Amino acid sequence: MDKHQLLKHAWQALGDKDPQRAIAISNQLATKFPDFAPGWFAISHLAQLARQPRKSLIAIDRALKLDSTQVDWKLHRIACLLKCIEPEMAIRDLEFLVDEPEGESPLSPSQSTRLAFLCTRV
Repeated sequence: MDKHQLLKHAWQALGDKDPQRAIAISNQLATKFPDFAPGWFAISHLAQLARQPRKSLIAIDRALKLDSTQVDWKLHRIACLLKCIEPEMAIRDLEFLVDEPEGESPLSPSQSTRLAFLCTRV
């Protein structure tokens, strides 16, 4: 099975309310395809759902090192930082995200809403 199929199955398992299967598939992704950023994002998302903020932060950092263009992942990282009680780092990331040149990564309406929510949590 290729990495895209594994990722699809991981998200499908989560949608089917089978987190154990989703975690197992995500771990396969990390082992077989360690340079596949969406796999690391999936691991981060699952860790956050499992209330493991440090594990979530480590995985999202790995994903962003591989692909730093994903605004949703940057917002996810800010949420992870807040759950890890790292407000200074969260503020730095928020400022960096807001200060990015226009057109480089414009926020969608849903991303703007999420950003506004995160700002209220700092």
